[in-house]
Amino acid sequence: MSDSSAFRELETSLGPTLKGGGEGILDLDLKNLRIFTGLSILSRTLGEEVFEQIRNGIGDVTIFYKINPNINQELLNLHIGYIQIYARAGVLKDILLFKEEFQDHLRTVFGTFQRQVWAKKIHPEFYGENPETCPACALVFPFHHTSPNENIDYQFILERVPNQKEPGEFFFRLTVENYDRANIDLTALPHVIVDDIGSRIFIAGSTKIAEAINNGILSAAQRGEKFYVEENRSFSKVFEQIEKTPLGKLDQISVFWDKTFSDEIIKTNPVEALPLFKKIFLILEDQEITKHLKEGFTVRAQLADEIGVYIDLSRLDRVLNFSFNVKRTTLDLNHYLKRMPILEKIANRENHSFDLIEFNIFLIHHITSEIIALIETFRRLGSKRLTVAFVKYGGVVPANYLDVLLDVPTDHFYMSGLQLRMGPKNKIYYSVSPLYSDSSKLKNLYDRLEKEKLGFFDAMKLLSGHLF
Repeated sequence: MSDSSAFRELETSLGPTLKGGGEGILDLDLKNLRIFTGLSILSRTLGEEVFEQIRNGIGDVTIFYKINPNINQELLNLHIGYIQIYARAGVLKDILLFKEEFQDHLRTVFGTFQRQVWAKKIHPEFYGENPETCPACALVFPFHHTSPNENIDYQFILERVPNQKEPGEFFFRLTVENYDRANIDLTALPHVIVDDIGSRIFIAGSTKIAEAINNGILSAAQRGEKFYVEENRSFSKVFEQIEKTPLGKLDQISVFWDKTFSDEIIKTNPVEALPLFKKIFLILEDQEITKHLKEGFTVRAQLADEIGVYIDLSRLDRVLNFSFNVKRTTLDLNHYLKRMPILEKIANRENHSFDLIEFNIFLIHHITSEIIALIETFRRLGSKRLTVAFVKYGGVVPANYLDVLLDVPTDHFYMSGLQLRMGPKNKIYYSVSPLYSDSSKLKNLYDRLEKEKLGFFDAMKLLSGHLF
């Protein structure tokens, strides 16, 4: 556990401050954080319109887009009804050569609405600022400085402009200019330079990802369960996006909750619950927060008046945990052994002098609490080499079991197992699972199983023989 007592307050890109809360916990209050949905869709739509004009137009790029209430209602709630994009002829002449990077830049611009530290600069009165003392400023995005692509020599300038026909309403004007041949005189335009775009992370499709997690939790809660697990499978959008953050590649996301949260989520309309899960993924977009998670801290985020979530990493930083309202319980091998008093007496060598110091032990079994207790017994009796092949052909291994097993020192303990995979033509086969000990030692076996695509029994025979 990292020490949070000496932690200094840190302003996050979301606006609220990260504060030390003791016992390795950092507090973040997101109760009042505005949530925007559909920003990826908005960016993609505008980008496609720009490309269409570049392909078929002969002059300046001019787009005037009316906000769709079915996609970006939150912008309409802020009295933003339109978005205009303008670029002089020639500024975007090569854009079709790097379309995805341009789309990334648009996502960065519109993702800024979600970052309070910048949103209040361009739209101050809607973020609790006094417009008389804090007038609206344009936001300048110097992509020519941050992009490694030498063909990108433009900057984006985003301005808030009053609607001339509807007092109190506004539109955003986005101008794309060559930075060294600009038409807009920035010395005459109040502005701030957005200086974090080089380190910014944007989880594309976070609304859809939040919906998927929300639905998974809801289904589990309706079945009376108190946890939900999302495993990293091929082409997983969730894990693909999280890998862009300092958290890197994860094997699993585990979600836990108490009865209060379960009762609340079951009776709440999923649409109304979506902002809670959207906030969670916005937390992961902040590099400073995720860096502190990697350092061993737990972040406690208050999402609503009655709902908070503890966020931490476990299993050698392979698993991201979300625990709603209560901090997840962490156990050890001793916890399971104590539940089997006769076996515990044997492990403690009561009434016998037997030991396993001279024995190498190889165990094949399902993962159960009793087997975890047996593993601890073998360790206490002095086994210097304990290898386990876990039998798992379907389902999910309880998170607590893996948490405990991955905390066992690896000098005398190694474990492995199989995972179900889907091959060409939807053929099911089994390969080496990454959930257990370091699987790089089994690369030759992994390559063979991937090549032969065997069923469970044949794959398990190969795994067991290899480990033995």
